[in-house]
Amino acid sequence: MFQKPISYLLLILVLLCSSMSCTQNEREETSFSKRAKIAMRAIGNDLLVSAADTTSLVLPVRETPSQEYVLSFEEALSILPDDLLQATATHLKNASLPAGYRVEVLRCIDGETAYSYEMTGNTATTLIPCRGRALPKDCYIIIVTFTESAITASNDERWFYLLVGLVLAFLGMVFYSRYSAYR
Repeated sequence: MFQKPISYLLLILVLLCSSMSCTQNEREETSFSKRAKIAMRAIGNDLLVSAADTTSLVLPVRETPSQEYVLSFEEALSILPDDLLQATATHLKNASLPAGYRVEVLRCIDGETAYSYEMTGNTATTLIPCRGRALPKDCYIIIVTFTESAITASNDERWFYLLVGLVLAFLGMVFYSRYSAYR
């Protein structure tokens, strides 16, 4: 008699747990994007300050569909790779962003790579060429691509919610069968 309402209740409970984990995942992605953009603007500011430019603007940071963050400047500037490396490492770490990322400095005029490097969590596989050689004053675009997953904790949470939902469903069926047996 009560089996259909109990089944529907258990189904709603599992769906509710699943939707909560998906909503959390979307919030984390939005938070990640905002933190990455703030860190990119801070990197741009540090580069302008190190080039003794206190009047130019860091243009709005763009996020591409492939999760690349594009930083551009109002005026041409000279970039010291050591300053870029230091600013990027500092601000990405402070924003709690992944330790694995690739940085590319492209010339605005032709899109050619003027400088690039890749950081990983493992120092043996980190690639940092041409340190100490300044890039001449020119228009540059800096692109940061994260090579490590940014949202691993929310995937663990999703499994946790699913497991809790299944345990509750199982307990509900056990208690219902015992309740039915005593009737």
